[in-house]
Amino acid sequence: MVKEIRFGPNTNEHDLDFKTKHAQKFLEEGNKVKAYVQFAGRTIVFKDRGREILDRFAEAVEEFGKPEGYPKMEGKRMIIMFTPKNIPKPKKKPAKDNSSKAERSKSNKSSEKKQNTENKKSEPKASENKDSKKDEKAPIKKAPIAKKPSPKKKKNEGENN
Repeated sequence: MVKEIRFGPNTNEHDLDFKTKHAQKFLEEGNKVKAYVQFAGRTIVFKDRGREILDRFAEAVEEFGKPEGYPKMEGKRMIIMFTPKNIPKPKKKPAKDNSSKAERSKSNKSSEKKQNTENKKSEPKASENKDSKKDEKAPIKKAPIAKKPSPKKKKNEGENN
């Protein structure tokens, strides 16, 4: 598999280091890495910056992969490819079980029976289940909230006359 790493001609040092770490990880996994500098618009003038970025990238990655060639221009991109030095060995699959299907199905059934008996032991009695179900279904009654009387101004009896 080929993984791509994209740079611009104005890529700064931190971004170069960050992308270099990703490329190293890709190469350790056994993937090829295609690093390129994308020139957009007027930045095509800065081909020397692009070559400098790819050269620094190649130096940082050289212990994990080797370049397949020198940086070359393809359209508006300056490209270099890297191949991993140490290709990881594929993981071995576990050995197949040689027992017959009938034997495996018997062992599966017996393990299921054991699990069912264990589950039955841990379950509470039937009468306890009925009570708990009633409690779950019964709606929770909330006490009515007593309203406080709103403060009203007391009118003097003499003013109304």
